[in-house]
Amino acid sequence: MPGTTIYDPPRLTTALVNVNTIGSNIIIPAKPGQYIRIYKLWLVAAAAVNVTISDVGPPPGNIIINDGPMPFLPSGALILDYDTIAWYNSQVGASYALILSAAVQVSGRIYYTQT
Repeated sequence: MPGTTIYDPPRLTTALVNVNTIGSNIIIPAKPGQYIRIYKLWLVAAAAVNVTISDVGPPPGNIIINDGPMPFLPSGALILDYDTIAWYNSQVGASYALILSAAVQVSGRIYYTQT
């Protein structure tokens, strides 16, 4: 059909989220020279906690806050549906981390590319 653009979505990798430690928890490890783009995610907190989504750059470890802190209530959830534009983009060579304000179980999945 003339004027029609066919969108070829990226192949997404999945990272399991299973953290319960106060402070920074690396979810997606860095690869030198590559960016991480998060396209979809879901998170559930077992109890009240503030969650911050951040990327942690290569040494000296520059931390960039992407979102938050977001207050979660017990059994609170965050769902970001798939979008053709990434929800979050990292610095080059950075890891992605969840920063928790308390030792509370946070579970979920993150769908991303690393290129």
